[in-house]
Order: sequence, then structure tokens, then C-alpha cells
Amino acid sequence: MKKHVVTLSPTLRRLLLELQTYCSADCCKERAFELSVDSILCWLEGEKFDRTVELLHEINTIHRAVQVAHSDVSLDSRDLYSSWDFMAFYLFWAEFATKYEAAVKKYRQ
Repeated sequence: MKKHVVTLSPTLRRLLLELQTYCSADCCKERAFELSVDSILCWLEGEKFDRTVELLHEINTIHRAVQVAHSDVSLDSRDLYSSWDFMAFYLFWAEFATKYEAAVKKYRQ
């Protein structure tokens, strides 16, 4: 079965690298990341420019594309290269999207 390839913008790549705290995506997949509203919020507050809207659009676009493809995923981004089972990536990305949206709400308060 052919894999669905996910590539990231430089900004989204930086965010995911920041959240990759426990291990590497290639080794531990979702367990490599600290997905919390506070960790995402901290990253947003440290950025020079507000790119929350563009990131939200990119995150949602990736989520929809993976859902439609319904195949295993290859995360194709420097320092995040990894191969994922469809369901593991889908659940990881859904959790990431939910926490990102919550962090953006706090960021805008």
C-alpha cells in the first residue's frame, strides 16, 4: 500500500520540533511529543510573528488529507522523518489539532 506523504511548512516544522521532547518521531512516533496546550502556547508566545491562522489552516488541511487518503503516513520533514500507521498518525494529529486550537484561544485572550 502506498503511503500518504505529509510535508510541513517551516513554521509548523519548528513547532513540532519544539514539541518533540521525549524522543524522536522516527523512533517513538506520538510518544516523542509533549502535546499540551501550555507547551504550544509557550511556543506561540515566543514567535516574533502571529502565524496562528496560517498554522491552523495547515493543520486542518493535513488532517483532512490524511483522513481522505486513509493510508499509512510518511512524515517528510527534516528532523521529523518517520513512517506511521494510519490510525496512529490520525489520532496523534487529531489530538495535536485540538490542543493547538485551545492554545490559540488562550493566546488571543
